[in-house]
Amino acid sequence: MNKETHRSNGGTCEATRGRASFFQLVRLWIRLSRPEFHLIALLPFVLGNLLAEFYGHPTSLSIMVLGAIGTVLIMLITYYLGEYFDYESDCINRRYNAFSGGSRVLPAGQIRREAPLIAALVLLLPVAAVGLLLHFYFRCGPYTIPLGVLGLAAGVFYSSKPVQWAYHGFGELLIGICYGWLAVNTGYYLQTGSFHLIGTFVALPVMTSIMAVILMNEMPDRDADKAVGKQNLVVLLGPKLSMMLYRFLILLTLLFAFLPSAIAFSFPYHFVPLLLVPIVLRNLIASQEMEKATAKQVESLCEFTLLLNLIVLLLPLTALIYELIRRVYWLNAL
Repeated sequence: MNKETHRSNGGTCEATRGRASFFQLVRLWIRLSRPEFHLIALLPFVLGNLLAEFYGHPTSLSIMVLGAIGTVLIMLITYYLGEYFDYESDCINRRYNAFSGGSRVLPAGQIRREAPLIAALVLLLPVAAVGLLLHFYFRCGPYTIPLGVLGLAAGVFYSSKPVQWAYHGFGELLIGICYGWLAVNTGYYLQTGSFHLIGTFVALPVMTSIMAVILMNEMPDRDADKAVGKQNLVVLLGPKLSMMLYRFLILLTLLFAFLPSAIAFSFPYHFVPLLLVPIVLRNLIASQEMEKATAKQVESLCEFTLLLNLIVLLLPLTALIYELIRRVYWLNAL
């Protein structure tokens, strides 16, 4: 066992690293990959695919699976680069919780710091292969590669130098666009070769809810992020204004959730978004006490904000699946 001390701006990161077994390494890389958060990008992508089926475009399972693999690979690249470039902040962060502060694998010295950077660079190859397959073999359309490049560029430069979107107040909006509009509309586009306005309306509550998730998750990390010059919205606005923006975002989420059925009368949604009201009210009330909240209360609000995002995704998914099953049953009954 050897002890290493890593110096960073404002603090040190001491860790003891020994030789890990194969199974320990697998567990560490799973932690580093954060699979518990993969659904927040996979579900909107699947939602886009189901929208294509609902609006009369036969869905290719091969395209959906390949697109989902590409989505996961881009998320892994984003997470790995975030672990590498956020290392200094993570080292001095003492207020992290289950939803913030990274995986804690690198600050603990359990994997060499450069390992996730190397892994991210290696994963660029299979991402490129997925994009080329979808474009040239499956002929999904001329915007296939540009959509993939947009998602990849957003993920790569979210934390990476020289751009570092998350360090200049653009990260929250970029995540809203990528996990909302881009994921839903890419799923729809790959199946149809075209875009539909309903994809944007379905994506809007996903965008605002995931932005609220990120904003809330940044709250425990504020002091550490500020110390290393990471100027995200919570650092720029301060806790009070950040919570005002948070409340605005979850209210917008509730409002936007009604848009699909209001705009597209055939969309099987109607009054289902009323189910969001209890959790929206719960989060609004809890957010009023954030300035004096305990670490456990902050973590609880992080959890319930993520739950709001998942419910926002599951409601239209469930409605579409139900409608598609009903449609098949009706056709078989003829």
